Amino acid sequence: MDDAEEVFAADDGSNNSDSTNLWDRIIAALQGMLLDTGFEETHSSFCRQHCHEFEDGDENKLCYTQLFEAYCELLEGSIQRALQAAVPGLSMDEFAAMLGERQEQLGAEVFDLLLSMSDFATFKELMLETRRQQESSAEQQQLLLSGITCSAAPLHTEEQEDGEQRPDLDFCSLSIAPLAPAALGGRPAGAAAKTKAAQQPSRAGSSKQAGAAAASVKRQSGRALVV
Repeated sequence: MDDAEEVFAADDGSNNSDSTNLWDRIIAALQGMLLDTGFEETHSSFCRQHCHEFEDGDENKLCYTQLFEAYCELLEGSIQRALQAAVPGLSMDEFAAMLGERQEQLGAEVFDLLLSMSDFATFKELMLETRRQQESSAEQQQLLLSGITCSAAPLHTEEQEDGEQRPDLDFCSLSIAPLAPAALGGRPAGAAAKTKAAQQPSRAGSSKQAGAAAASVKRQSGRALVV
């Protein structure tokens, strides 16, 4: 077969309607804008700068609305510049009309971006997520500066059975024998009685000191040191 006869059908867009071609150019422009490092930095910088104003809760402060309006103006300006570069003369009203008819054809990233402009709850969650990421990053940085690192400890599920046996360390084989009377000195009973009588005042004094020490411990129990 001659090579000239091997021609396959190709879609060059000539069969599409003008509105479809226009929409494809719009989508390509928006996707290109999202990939642009300048836009990404502008968007991220705004979120990082203002995310600490937001708190997780049902109450919405007045500044939330003001920041939402500023965010919408920022994104709208970026979108308008991207569309003007791809489709000169296209107005935002025309873009909004086409968006209402073809929103199901949007990619996920473009859809999320436009949703954050039109839905306050989505915008607020974006700011809260940015704040959580910043706080988590700050905590990790603090741990690194203090020299503390977190790592998982190995978990041993099997007992190690190898090694040298040491029967001399088997404390279960130890036995204790009572002391013989001779080991106590073998003092006569009379001498022991005199010694006991002589020690009575000393023990009384020791009891008073012990009581004072116990009272001191009770008073200072709330200030115990943990080593």
